[in-house]
Amino acid sequence: MSNWASNQRALAIALVVVTLAVVTRLTPLWFSSDSFEVSQNLTNILFQEISLTGLATLAPVRTTNFPVLPLLRVPLPPLAASQTSQRNRRDRLLRRQQVKTVKVSDRAVWSVTFSPDGQYLASASVDGHVTLWPMADPQLKQILDISDRAVWSVTFSPDGTQVATASADGLIQIWSQTGEKLAEFTASDRALWGVAFSPDGETLASASADGSARLWNLSGEQQAEFSDGDRAVWSVAFSPTGSHLATASADGTVKLWNLTTQVLQTKLEASDRAVWSVAFSPDGNNLATASADGVIRLWHLATHQLRLQFQASDRAVWSVAFSPDGNHLATASADGATRLWNLAGKKLAELKVNWRAVWSVSFSPDGEQVAIASGDGSVRLWTLARSNNKLAKPIEPRFKPVAWTVKSISFTQRC
Repeated sequence: MSNWASNQRALAIALVVVTLAVVTRLTPLWFSSDSFEVSQNLTNILFQEISLTGLATLAPVRTTNFPVLPLLRVPLPPLAASQTSQRNRRDRLLRRQQVKTVKVSDRAVWSVTFSPDGQYLASASVDGHVTLWPMADPQLKQILDISDRAVWSVTFSPDGTQVATASADGLIQIWSQTGEKLAEFTASDRALWGVAFSPDGETLASASADGSARLWNLSGEQQAEFSDGDRAVWSVAFSPTGSHLATASADGTVKLWNLTTQVLQTKLEASDRAVWSVAFSPDGNNLATASADGVIRLWHLATHQLRLQFQASDRAVWSVAFSPDGNHLATASADGATRLWNLAGKKLAELKVNWRAVWSVSFSPDGEQVAIASGDGSVRLWTLARSNNKLAKPIEPRFKPVAWTVKSISFTQRC
């Protein structure tokens, strides 16, 4: 047998062995090559840094004189068919994970919240509308024409009979659950980014681009104003007892205000970038913050000390919410992913449908679902798996994304 034939056979055997090792564990795979070289000479073939990751298809690769992959007998569906297959796989996965999508706007949905009894859902969108619908039948949704500018925040009253909205025109509006406007008043001469009901339902807090948080009664009379700088306040939250108000600011701080004395109790240096969202745990012992640096921070309120921080995304995290039992967090981020975490910072599950940012997350009162406000104009309802009344990881893809690298394979003809 000639040297050329021997080398060809050795090449074939080596490539088959490598491919079988990969295919056995990883099929189907996405083939993405940081550096791939096949020389003009069959007797000197070099593969460098071949990364195999994800779920897609192996691209055809040929040498100058003969096809490598047919020799390996790797099935290669066309790229278009592969993309269609990926979409179909994604859709099947969403069905398995019990994700329901409700289209509510042609523009981004910025805020979403469940009613306290879990029977209704409200969403606010950039097109100036708020959508209300019963969970039993989303087709019976009501569309409230709030403003000709964006509505940035929507919230239910504790008894679920009223809905408050905050919009870019500085207005707060209060609506009945049946769609009747009950009140409207100007809360700022600049945009309002957030609104929240107090636990007793008698007071509203607003977050404004003018750097202030204000308290209002339901008739629109200002009760208090809290300001500590001129940077925008992005989010407000009442403590479960109603004794304190937390404000999240563009200056990277979170401030805790004592509502009895109406003075600043403490300032938490949460980030060197904007803090977008703040949430109290149901027992009032902890505070979660989400910021533009992609970090979630948990604060112990008795000591005002940082308890834990973890990287939730490599992009901004817009929203954070506690589960009703206080044991889990949901986050919405600019990378388009909704993620579930335990309080040790371990990721339990992730849902990413497309590349559009997700702006807001809300747990249902029973903790069984997460509502997600998306930049594609949809609200998604993610039904979570449960095991012994504890949150379990939702169904994952059969083939998980992996990474496997062949550093180098080299064959050189010997004389």
